Amino acid sequence: MALCYSAIQQKKHAVHKYVDMLMQRLAERAKQHESVNIVDWLNFTTFDIAGDLIFSDSFHCLANNGYHPWVRFIFDSVRITVVARAYKLYPMLGMIANIFATPNSKPSLHIRHHIKDKLKIRMEPGNEPAYADLVTYMLQTARDGSDGMSESEIVQASQVVVFGASETTATALSGFFFYICKNPRVYDIVTEEIRSAFSSEADITTRRAATMEYLQAAINETLRIYPPVAETPSRVSPGAMINDEYISLGTIVSVSQWATYRNPKNFTEPDTFLPERWLAKSHPRYEERFKTDNKAAFKPFSYGPRDCIGKNFALAEMRYLIVRLLYRFDLELRHGQEDWHEKQRVFLIWEKEFDELWEEQDGRCIGYCDEADRRVTKELHKDMLVVAIGKYVDPKFYIGSHNVYRRRTLAQQQKERELANENGIRAREMASIVRKADSPGHAYFRTRDIYNDRQSIKRERLNGLTATQAFVRELEGGGIRVTTLRDEEDRVCAVFWTYDWYRTMWKTFPEILGLDNTYKTNRFRLHLFQATGVTDQKSLANFAFGLINGEQEHHFQWLCDRLDELRIDVGADTPEVIITDKEQALRAALANTFPRAQQKLCVNHTLANVRAKINTRWKDTESDDHDDLTVESDHDRNDLHVDSRNITAKNLEPELDLDVAARGRVQDEAEDGLANPSSDYNSEGIFKAFQAVVYAADHDAFKDSWKSFAETFGRQQRHILRYVQKECMPWRKQWVKCYIDRYRNFGQRVNSPAETAHADVKSHLVTGTGDLLYLHQALVTMIDNKSRSYRHQAARQLQRQRDQYLKQAWLGKLNLQITYQAIDLIAKQYRLALAALPDQREPKT
Repeated sequence: MALCYSAIQQKKHAVHKYVDMLMQRLAERAKQHESVNIVDWLNFTTFDIAGDLIFSDSFHCLANNGYHPWVRFIFDSVRITVVARAYKLYPMLGMIANIFATPNSKPSLHIRHHIKDKLKIRMEPGNEPAYADLVTYMLQTARDGSDGMSESEIVQASQVVVFGASETTATALSGFFFYICKNPRVYDIVTEEIRSAFSSEADITTRRAATMEYLQAAINETLRIYPPVAETPSRVSPGAMINDEYISLGTIVSVSQWATYRNPKNFTEPDTFLPERWLAKSHPRYEERFKTDNKAAFKPFSYGPRDCIGKNFALAEMRYLIVRLLYRFDLELRHGQEDWHEKQRVFLIWEKEFDELWEEQDGRCIGYCDEADRRVTKELHKDMLVVAIGKYVDPKFYIGSHNVYRRRTLAQQQKERELANENGIRAREMASIVRKADSPGHAYFRTRDIYNDRQSIKRERLNGLTATQAFVRELEGGGIRVTTLRDEEDRVCAVFWTYDWYRTMWKTFPEILGLDNTYKTNRFRLHLFQATGVTDQKSLANFAFGLINGEQEHHFQWLCDRLDELRIDVGADTPEVIITDKEQALRAALANTFPRAQQKLCVNHTLANVRAKINTRWKDTESDDHDDLTVESDHDRNDLHVDSRNITAKNLEPELDLDVAARGRVQDEAEDGLANPSSDYNSEGIFKAFQAVVYAADHDAFKDSWKSFAETFGRQQRHILRYVQKECMPWRKQWVKCYIDRYRNFGQRVNSPAETAHADVKSHLVTGTGDLLYLHQALVTMIDNKSRSYRHQAARQLQRQRDQYLKQAWLGKLNLQITYQAIDLIAKQYRLALAALPDQREPKT
């Protein structure tokens, strides 16, 4: 077969030859910054290829920068044939049709004469082609031993093949470039796919071009929205039953491809150029909304016995030409070209006008364009598809702005892949590192190019999954216990998980839990929930992570239940102390899940909230109206139901954020439990008085401090006192020192580890709008850093003793067996014990 795969491989040199010539012609015009009618140049190329394919001799359109007149006669012949066929349907117009459709009409005569001339030259001795052309197969003896085709049959067949192998391909290519230029999103995706697949133009082959999935989808979408043949050639029915309807003998039947492909019953959004409808489900850009499209209705090359025998060659030719052109050039529509398709007429094929003609005369090529043709061309120039072919790859012109010169070398691409998972590196810094990965001269790429490369690498590594699916699969594949909750639409609305290193830390240090939410860590606006603890080095240990889409009690209840399930799976003891901020919904959920654990309010948050209230409500003038403030009984309930019906989690967010400076001032005081009483009657004095309440050493001291606080400031600062009584005092046993010291908390009075954990996570995120896989990768990086730091510090403390504890008999060998923080706690108790002795001896240091 002349158009089978092996024959196409033999003739691919012809395609390469004329595409090379097209690139040369366009490059010449790009250097001059000219706009060109791309339809002309695509027709030049496809007709030259068709001539070489059939006769081993092109029409020399590219060589002479213009149309051979025979090409124009082909289009005239098609138009006349279609008009005449329509006239024949009306008896009164039949005679007119016979006049114009005569075999001896001017276009038909020109076509036959030129084909005969081509055949005569082709069949002369010594003109046998190096590779078999279509004429070779036409002249071959048939399988039954009969002679090959006659001259008249070859003339007729050649006319059809020239038209089918050229104009339809050029039309499809014209439509392709028009629609991708009209849709910048598609243009960017197609060019990115092409330019990322090849390191140089020499690497482009027809075989590799066939692997471009999105490119093929864009070609299919072009053939759907702009079919080169708007309707299939008509045929006369022999009489048949179709869908229970009898089509009578002699009925003229034809299929309008344009109407079929624009029918909303067949295709979703049929009037919109959307290549994604043709992608496989495994492709990362596949969209579920196109799954109901009737792909069976899409037959751009016809079907059955009338299926185009050259479709494989046409597709290979189109892909190769597109890849070559878009790899080397950037295209854009000129102003006023947006309705190029809509204003075309169709005569079986789409009517497109030409710039100029040329003809062969006495072996020489001369211009041919009579006055009438000039007038018609000028009038119809607005119907041409004019594009700007700019940014030609020439070192003298725009070297830093063309994609080819911004391409990364192999060494730079390898460095990009190494850095792609480093979420803490911004594209700007990554670009600087990649530039240094190779020798000078390959540094024209931009930060945006690096960002796009990183996204491409990320999509490739997803292997067709969504980022959320990859996130869950990676956790499960790593043996990590993960629990997800989905809504009615099967969307992930909650996740809970931990990592191996944190399982070990949780089992080792389970006594204290700090719980808190943070925000802006992912694009789904899921709140990041962290369960933290404190190590023997008094450093932060993350125990578990959760993502939740709300902050109501049932949201926190789900998280707390998963936390307890994971604790049991890890083998950690039940926490003795749980520190939170004043998030009522969270505390209620904790009371259900861990009823025996002592809940503590973060002293830091309590102090900061009171300071913020003092700063906003302090009054220097007297007021006779004041509240009746009392100290409640020791037996008052210490639960979550005091005046909480009208209190929401949002209303109880720490007011600390209103005064950032205050947070720094109270942090050390809260951690060390220091109280510096003041007799000043000012905003600082009232805060010091409240600190005395917070750090009261025993119950009596607490009552005295509170009484002094209320009597001193209650008359004038009633708003502040009312706030403290309503928002703090009902939970005093969860933040007053004399009460919380009854529980084993190792001096941990604040929830700053949870705040530090939030800061740690965000320090590993370049953006707070990434996906869940991006968040997971940042957490993995954070884990590596923390585990390494913990081991390093443990080794350091094991090997280095502090001078003040050298040769202390009361320590024995403990200073080589426990951490600095543990030694400090023991030393503190040792000093207290010595102070209680009758002789009041000072501890040895």
